Amino acid sequence: MNRNLPTIINGTAGDDSLEGTSGIDKIVGFGGNDILQGNEGHDFLFGDAGNDTLFGGEGDDFLLGGIGEDSLNGDGGSDNLNGGEGNDQLFGGDGSDTLFGGAGNDQLYGGTGADYFNAGEGNDIVYFRGENFAITADLSQGRATYLNDAGEEVVDTLINVERLFGTTLDDQLIGDAGNNDLHGSDGNDTLIGGEGRDRLFGGTGVDYFDGGEGNDIVYFRGEKFAVTADLTQGRATYINDAGVEVVETLINVERLFGTTLDDQLIGDAGNNDLHGSDGNDILIGGEGNDRLFGGTGVDYFDGGEGNDIVYFEENSAVTADLSQGRATYINDAGIEVVETLINIERLVGTAFDDQLIGDAGNNDLHGIDGNDILIGGEGNDRLFGGTGVDYFDGGEGNDLVYFEENSAVTADLSQGRATYINDAGIEVVETLINIERLVGTAFDDQLIGDAGNNDLHGIDGNDILIGGEGNDRLFGGTGVDYFDGGEGNDLVYFEENSAVTADLSQGRATYINDAGIEVVETLINIERLVGTAFDDQLIGDAGNNDLHGIDGNDILIGGEGNDRLFGGTGVDYFDGGEGNDLVYFEENSAVTADLSQGRATYINDAGVEVVETLINIERLVGTAFDDQLIGDVGDNDLHGSDGNDTLLGGAGDDLLEGGIGADIFGFSSPNQGIDTITDFNSTQGDLIQISANGFGGGLTIGTLDIDQFTIGSAATQASDRFIYNDTTGALFFDPDGTGALAQIQFAQLSGGAALTNNDILVV
Repeated sequence: MNRNLPTIINGTAGDDSLEGTSGIDKIVGFGGNDILQGNEGHDFLFGDAGNDTLFGGEGDDFLLGGIGEDSLNGDGGSDNLNGGEGNDQLFGGDGSDTLFGGAGNDQLYGGTGADYFNAGEGNDIVYFRGENFAITADLSQGRATYLNDAGEEVVDTLINVERLFGTTLDDQLIGDAGNNDLHGSDGNDTLIGGEGRDRLFGGTGVDYFDGGEGNDIVYFRGEKFAVTADLTQGRATYINDAGVEVVETLINVERLFGTTLDDQLIGDAGNNDLHGSDGNDILIGGEGNDRLFGGTGVDYFDGGEGNDIVYFEENSAVTADLSQGRATYINDAGIEVVETLINIERLVGTAFDDQLIGDAGNNDLHGIDGNDILIGGEGNDRLFGGTGVDYFDGGEGNDLVYFEENSAVTADLSQGRATYINDAGIEVVETLINIERLVGTAFDDQLIGDAGNNDLHGIDGNDILIGGEGNDRLFGGTGVDYFDGGEGNDLVYFEENSAVTADLSQGRATYINDAGIEVVETLINIERLVGTAFDDQLIGDAGNNDLHGIDGNDILIGGEGNDRLFGGTGVDYFDGGEGNDLVYFEENSAVTADLSQGRATYINDAGVEVVETLINIERLVGTAFDDQLIGDVGDNDLHGSDGNDTLLGGAGDDLLEGGIGADIFGFSSPNQGIDTITDFNSTQGDLIQISANGFGGGLTIGTLDIDQFTIGSAATQASDRFIYNDTTGALFFDPDGTGALAQIQFAQLSGGAALTNNDILVV
């Protein structure tokens, strides 16, 4: 008999209890929840399928858990443990062990010796609490060290480990770039999260917390005493068993989780989460947009500055009134509890029938489950009903209801109600009062407005959006939507993931969906369109339309009517069609637009010149930069907006508005009509620019000579060339002053603007 050959012991498909010999064994559990014991010798244990328990015993053993949630115990010797698939527990025991977690969220316990941990896939934890010495573990370095009884440094290897649990001594646990959990347990521990969204658990002792980068949380729930933690001061204090105040350090921490006692948690200038847990807690958010979670007990909430929210975690319905600064509920003993609400803008209710009331500000009220009453009060409020039969009253302001149902909703603001079919197949009727805006579900909703100006958001699904009276905005989302603006000046926002072709004259919009299929949507009583980030084609009808291309290389065709075309970014094509049409330039750089040439140019973010087309355009509005806007032979409106703009009306009776900045109003001839300058302001640096060749009259280049300018209704001397009537605002050119030739009005300045020769530049 060869003593080096293992003894083979096989289990069944059921739950087996198999025990090896004192020699080398190979034990296979096969199916079922098996217990395998190797005893002495260098054993090979295979759990296979099922939730198995493996004991290697003495000797250097190999244990493989297989599929299932297994418990592997190396016991004595330098063992090799592999959890396989499932959420496994691996105990190395004595010796220098190798622990492979495999797939799943595994728990690895090294024991004594220099151990090698490779946790594998999942969210895995290494426990050091079996060590007799303080640990320094650094996930970013992939190692943990401690000094053994002989004073020698022992080095463990850490691979694919996300969570650490220290000893009862003074440990230092350091995370990596991932989202780590670091548990200090007892002792005076140093916990450093590193990058990522980390969770730090100090336990008892005087602990040092440094979350590092990311949105990190400290849990105090292991403490036996109430905690006062102040992120603005970077410290937390509590009184220990000896009656001594303990001071802990908080650095780079954004979130706090208190104890079951009466804690005081204070935020800093950032966006903080403060969880009171049990007890009568004081939660003060400070600056930033904070989230406050009271838990059970009589809590005090002060959001401080910012847009702050309180989450109610009670076991009964809550009545919370921000205008009164209080919330009440009945506790488990049947007693009414009154909590304080200060500087709170948002509320999240419970799973029960809550009543949430806003104040004069802009509030968010979330009913969650239950049959809730949500009353916005003054301000522009957002009401989220959740499931249940809810009652919505927006109060004053421009208020919105979000439907969070699991089925399609029919909501009619003109009727003040919304209906849907619940999970039990029963129609639910909800109340809508003082609501101006609706957001539907992911299903096929029907949203109907009233006589006011409504916003209707279909979101996903094949929705029907009917604006009713008023100037409404309709947002279809994805799906095959039906838009009817009703009366008023109504707008459709396209939110598709591909380019849209929308034609108001045809009453339809088409796009290619994610499956490559053409979708046809209906457009009725729509006056305004907003396209996508892609290359859209938007076409108006016989009315006065607004067409917004947004991003992409868009084609905007106004059709009949006085239309306004907004290109956005990209290389756009503008055709106003009939009527008095306007182009708004929304580029991030200065534009040169010339209606006489039918083109506009600008330099894009890549430094490349973009050329856009202008056809049948009569009016232009420039950017916030230094634009040059040039008219054609018609009567044009040129608006410079911000920036130091140059406006050249050309022929026709043009309207020129420079806007903010030092603007130039240019004239190439006195015989091209009378242009109106609406906002000439010499103190702002505005100038009237004159062509010496085009005007003649012996003008010389530069600022107009004082002898060639006069205030009044006619020239008073032979040298006068420009006559400004400061009573009427009329500006004339006279080629020979008091000579025989008649003066010609070429400009009209609005508002009796002051004008001198220094405001006229000859070029």
